[in-house]
Amino acid sequence: MITARGRREQDRPDPERVALAAARRAFSIRIAVVLTVVMAFIGIVVYAAMLATQHAAEERDLRYAIQRGSVANPPGCAWLVVERDGRTAASPGTPPGFPWRSAVDRVATTGTPVTVTVAHDGTRYRVLTERRGGAIVQAVYDERFQAEDRDCLLMALGVAELLGAAASVVAGAALAHRAMAPLGETLRRQRRFVTDASHELRAPLTRLHTRAQLLARTAKRDEAADQLAAEAARLAQGTRQLGAVIDDILRSARVAAQSGGPSTVDLAELATQAVAEEDARAAQGAVSLDVAIGPGPHLVAGAECALRRTLTALLDNALRHTPPGGRVVVAVAEHGHASVRLSVRDTGTGFPPEAARRLFERFARGDHGQGGSHGYGLGLALAREVVAAHHGTITADGVPGGGATFTITLPALRPAPVRLRIGRRAPGHRVVS
Repeated sequence: MITARGRREQDRPDPERVALAAARRAFSIRIAVVLTVVMAFIGIVVYAAMLATQHAAEERDLRYAIQRGSVANPPGCAWLVVERDGRTAASPGTPPGFPWRSAVDRVATTGTPVTVTVAHDGTRYRVLTERRGGAIVQAVYDERFQAEDRDCLLMALGVAELLGAAASVVAGAALAHRAMAPLGETLRRQRRFVTDASHELRAPLTRLHTRAQLLARTAKRDEAADQLAAEAARLAQGTRQLGAVIDDILRSARVAAQSGGPSTVDLAELATQAVAEEDARAAQGAVSLDVAIGPGPHLVAGAECALRRTLTALLDNALRHTPPGGRVVVAVAEHGHASVRLSVRDTGTGFPPEAARRLFERFARGDHGQGGSHGYGLGLALAREVVAAHHGTITADGVPGGGATFTITLPALRPAPVRLRIGRRAPGHRVVS
């Protein structure tokens, strides 16, 4: 079960994750602001273009009205007022207040055309006044419809800006997530490298320390030369495996690392070797450690180093949770005709059935091990990743106080011909069937 301390450690915010989330939010906000400003600029350009187009159309209509229009029949939305020899003639329906006297007087004085915008009785008018022959002609254009068009455009642009701002926030968040994903993956790989290295190095170092202690005790007895030589050979083999583990972790930490092709791995031989490597530790803890090899073959395609680490993690977990006088059995057998099954069964403290799935989470913790609370999660999480990479499955079954069983099922490899080494006896353990 997961302890309160374990829950606090899991719930504690990760500073790197918090910083990454803050950077992602800032990036998304900046993207949203930039997109919103761009859309606003486009709206301003559209509005300015419409305004310029309207003014050009008004100027064109006003000049056409002055040059070719008549008082009795002016162009649409325009009226004509003509002053000649002190008499004024105006188009029917000309708004009151026209002609606009200041403009007429300026044209009469200077002879230069005058264009003004007049707000009169709540309506805006565009007024062009110029001399035509012996008369002064003033064209008045009603701008209310253009103003309505501009108001509709402003409303449409406002709605578009709001929708665009919302879309910018969503797009900014998506772009920020996509842009920051490589950085987040790099940070995750960095954390996983540290945790994987610390975990993976612990088990080999523990075995080497145990072997060294055994050698120190054995060296005191002259009659134990053969056992001393065997233990020294295992110590050297363990050192080589430790180097292989370090190299494998370093390779897995590289983002662009390219793995080689799979090799043929004999799970029976792998289990026999793994049990032989752990027998000294099992003997020191007064735990019976056996290997059971069923009818073969037991060949799979994969990375031997990774599968060895997986089995080592399961054995380490079993030995840590099995009290003195208990038993651990590693069994390898065919499972149908298409897969091979490897299981590690112990008579330790076990775990509740509902916790089986949670055991494969990183840093999951329980208090069923020896000496109080022990962690399950990292080694089992690594085991699950390795098994998944080999297209297999791993399951856990346990009962509180009744032991636990971890089972790995991998696709079988059946080359022809097949030569198997099944049930080889190793010093310090028994091969049972």
